[in-house]
Amino acid sequence: MKSDLHTLLDHEELIALTNWHMEQNQLDKALLTIKPLLDIEGINTGIYVLAGRLYAQLGLFIQAESLFKQYLEDAPDDDQVTFQLGMTQFDANEPEEAINTWKQILSEQPHNPPALFYNALAQLRINNQEDAIIHLQTILTHVSTDNLYFGKAKELIKDLELNPAFRGTANKVNSSGNPFPNKDIYSIEH
Repeated sequence: MKSDLHTLLDHEELIALTNWHMEQNQLDKALLTIKPLLDIEGINTGIYVLAGRLYAQLGLFIQAESLFKQYLEDAPDDDQVTFQLGMTQFDANEPEEAINTWKQILSEQPHNPPALFYNALAQLRINNQEDAIIHLQTILTHVSTDNLYFGKAKELIKDLELNPAFRGTANKVNSSGNPFPNKDIYSIEH
């Protein structure tokens, strides 16, 4: 059964309203607005990206992953959504899956700062400090010093050098112990 809102507004208006609710951090209203659209046959697949971002912000990473994958079936070259798919896998504590997803981006863009940085965090989660440091050093070598990820990479390398036991806390990275929270990663451009 459609709500009054879904009867009064067309799909584009509902998508715009969902975006607005998300910008206002009214995630409950955004979910109620977008969910009925997901069942419509032939709807623009871009809706899956918006819904995926919403589900990720709600912490529903499995649903977000599924929606991003649906979208990527039609747009496999969309690196931003591929990155966000990797983030949902990372946040769902599937670091190996995230690493494999980000490899797709890094094979085409070997100096992509967010893919390199979060790949390094995922490598730390699986206790692969050597590969993590390689990714972080790639950022320091090939990324401008005014880039957000340059500073994050430099700080993380410093933490690793000062505290080798940091590797043992890598399994907590991005749950409660992430020094670089990514709460807004699903709503911003990289």
